[in-house]
Amino acid sequence: MKDGDITLYVAAYKDADGLPPERTVLASGMHRPIANADIYDDSGDNIAEKNANYCELTALYWIWKNSGSQYVGLEHYRRFFCGKGLLKPAPLTKEQAIKALENCDIILPERHKVSGSVYSHYAKNHVASDLDVCRRVLEEKFPDYLQDFDRVTGGKRLSLYNMFIAKKEIIDGYCSWLFAVLEELEKRIDLKGRDAYQARAIGFIAERLFNVWIEHNKPVIAYFDVYGQGDVPLFKKIRKFFLDIAKTFI
Repeated sequence: MKDGDITLYVAAYKDADGLPPERTVLASGMHRPIANADIYDDSGDNIAEKNANYCELTALYWIWKNSGSQYVGLEHYRRFFCGKGLLKPAPLTKEQAIKALENCDIILPERHKVSGSVYSHYAKNHVASDLDVCRRVLEEKFPDYLQDFDRVTGGKRLSLYNMFIAKKEIIDGYCSWLFAVLEELEKRIDLKGRDAYQARAIGFIAERLFNVWIEHNKPVIAYFDVYGQGDVPLFKKIRKFFLDIAKTFI
């Protein structure tokens, strides 16, 4: 990595305290200016006006179109990649990210195991027909991704949050595909009349599509736990262990 040229962006829609050092705060949503932002996603080439439906994807779009860094990452104002600390929460440092990227193409959140399938999990929490429409978009526009979509949605694990750290050219390739899919999807689903949470459907679907793109392109991945403010990694591991055992009996 030339001169450690890596920028870790944090998508935020409000002021946040206790951010890890060496992060670049990218205010997400043009109607939510925040005081401690370094950049606003309504600058440059942007889709900030879509934030209510796209969530942190407006920040991702900004990174794709405007960032000149060799390596880029996207985290949230309350979620960060976690280093290997056990008892003390330790957000991943730039140095740790650089070291990990020497042996992988992309850093992703540790995969989350769902009850049932990825499809049934989405259907339980969101509007299932949106995912069906997305499959039809792939079938018509990107048929080589259809089997990957079915494998992901029929499986039990996925990385969430639209978070990553990777070489910019990898993210450029992903975004070229992702936003082409989402542009077509947006034409086919009606988000009017939904509450604020379900109106975020484009962002929710993109979480699944990121896994589809990964399944299809097969980059070398390093998985890291996600650190949320107030989390204790050891507790998370113990809780996850017992939840996984419980799910085997569901």
